[in-house]
Amino acid sequence: YNGSPSFRGKNQYKLFPSVGASWVLSGEKFMHKTRSWLDFLRLRGEYGHIGWDGMKSTGQQYMTKDRWTTSTGQSVFGAHTSNRWFGDQIDSNGSHLTSYNRIGNPGLSWEVRKELSLGIDALFLNQRLNLEWTYYNILQEDQAVRPGNYFPLAAGIIQYPFINYQKNRYYGTEFMLQYSDKIGRDFRYSIGVNGDAYTTKRIIVDELPYHQEERLYKDKPLDALFGLVY
Repeated sequence: YNGSPSFRGKNQYKLFPSVGASWVLSGEKFMHKTRSWLDFLRLRGEYGHIGWDGMKSTGQQYMTKDRWTTSTGQSVFGAHTSNRWFGDQIDSNGSHLTSYNRIGNPGLSWEVRKELSLGIDALFLNQRLNLEWTYYNILQEDQAVRPGNYFPLAAGIIQYPFINYQKNRYYGTEFMLQYSDKIGRDFRYSIGVNGDAYTTKRIIVDELPYHQEERLYKDKPLDALFGLVY
């Protein structure tokens, strides 16, 4: 359960649950025939929601509120004289104007990461060989962005408000294999290898509905290079 001053009303506090479980198979009776070479075997899994107050961490706090700016030196009003005025105050620097430079979004809420992780941990050969393998699938949704293509130009909006809009997916696998032993009484050594493979996918993107596939970001990886091939 988390709260943030960056949001308002019911969005200020949110519950982000998570759950995890593991099963040590090597301790089960039906695995007794493997004890000569398998010392430990565990299956694990976790799933949870993680809320991210992205507005605060990026210095864009309080984007739920409007912000106004006063300025001078703008186009002046009044009679065509050496000193024009607005009302009964003569101001050679121009009239004082008040204008907005940010539209707030009171419905702005948390970015949410929905994470699934599945894995295996194992020890072999009298605990000399260690194996770890993990698969993960992360859905990042409701990202707070200022969409330049979401609102039509006819709306007349100069500064777009932040909204919860974009969605991306990250998924892949990683592993670690390590062998450790000793020579004599004092010399110990370890040899290992690790690796990972992953991919990403844009699910919801702030972009124009182009008819040309090579111009669209949707359904492509976040780090993809693409375009028209001549």
